[in-house]
Amino acid sequence: MEAAEALGLPPEQVFKTLLCLIDEKPYVAIVPVNCQLDLKRAAAAVGGRRAEMMQVDAAERLTGYVAGGISPFGQKKALPTIVDETCELHETMYV
Repeated sequence: MEAAEALGLPPEQVFKTLLCLIDEKPYVAIVPVNCQLDLKRAAAAVGGRRAEMMQVDAAERLTGYVAGGISPFGQKKALPTIVDETCELHETMYV
C-alpha cells in the first residue's frame, strides 16, 4: 500500500510479488497490493493441490532479492508465475 500511496496510484493498479510453494514447487504470484494471495485458488490455477507461502529466507535465497523488494524480473532462476486476473483491467500495471 505504501508504494501505491507514494506513487499516487489506486492500490488495485499496483501489484506485489509473493513467493509460494505449490505441491512443494516454487511459484511467483503477482497480486494487487490491497489483496492477499488466495492459496487455494493459486494451487487450482496451476493444477496443484496444496499451496503455502514460502519462508522469507528461502524466497530471498531463491530469487537473489531481499524481502520487501522481490522483483518478478531478473531473479536468479526463472520460476513459473501466476498473475491475478485483475491485471487485465488496467492498461498499465505497476509491480
